[in-house]
Amino acid sequence: MLAEVAAIAKFALGTCDAALYTDNIPEGMKIPALYISAPTVSDAVDTTTTYQKQYVLSIKVFHTDTPQAFDLAEVIADEIRNRRSLIPLVNEAGEPNGQSLRIEQTDVKTVDTGVAQLTIKWRSRYHYHREAGTTVQRVTVTGKVKDW
Repeated sequence: MLAEVAAIAKFALGTCDAALYTDNIPEGMKIPALYISAPTVSDAVDTTTTYQKQYVLSIKVFHTDTPQAFDLAEVIADEIRNRRSLIPLVNEAGEPNGQSLRIEQTDVKTVDTGVAQLTIKWRSRYHYHREAGTTVQRVTVTGKVKDW
């Protein structure tokens, strides 16, 4: 699982009492439940040394009825908003590592009976791989400079 997705999952579970599913949803799943699949990823040029990826993560929220599913999704979205759209990143042990993920946008909508969808968007920057080379230490110019 992508580190940012793991941080979002931990954050979402910290705001509500729900079961988490990341693979297939079992037939006898617990309710309420969150289902997190892989995000959609698109890329873009950023700077001369970095590129960016835009992530769109859909979290399906299952509950006993549609209004409760929507309300639970909205609770998670509001908690993100109340934290200034910052989600603490975590290490492999699940502990905060001192860095944060800035969420650009959250959307909540109902998608089926007893199911709401929370959509979370963010961008991350990555450095291009650069080949190692020698740098110029000194430049010597020989010749005349034009007289004015």
